[in-house]
Amino acid sequence: MGNALIERCRIYLDARSIFTWEIEEAMEKTTAARTVFDQLRQFYKEERENIQSLTQRLRDAGRCTLTLSRSEAKEMWNPPLPVVFQKVNIFEKRLITIVKIFQLIQEFSRLSRVELSAMGGRSLTVQVQNICTQVRDVIY
Repeated sequence: MGNALIERCRIYLDARSIFTWEIEEAMEKTTAARTVFDQLRQFYKEERENIQSLTQRLRDAGRCTLTLSRSEAKEMWNPPLPVVFQKVNIFEKRLITIVKIFQLIQEFSRLSRVELSAMGGRSLTVQVQNICTQVRDVIY
């Protein structure tokens, strides 16, 4: 399930064009992707807690012949969460890094509009604009 969501997320975010989008749009899409992964974790935890009722529903439907107590069911379906979500966690760290890059771009974008006055203000303004241009060139 995690692998399928990661693949869908890669398609949704489109690595080739994500840095050409408006920053707000890219951050919104990245946040939406992270929300989906949070919902997957929540769903997994809830179903893991309710594994006995799930096996009962499957038995009632004639799709399962297992008869497990709550502790037996939990024991069977109890891999550690970091193992279950290892790839998801790695992918989510990448998304967090992308969000940080977008936040940095936003900050430099604000700085590029700053005009400093007083003595030496013009040279400081030029320096800030040069830094912003260099950052923009590196990112894009």
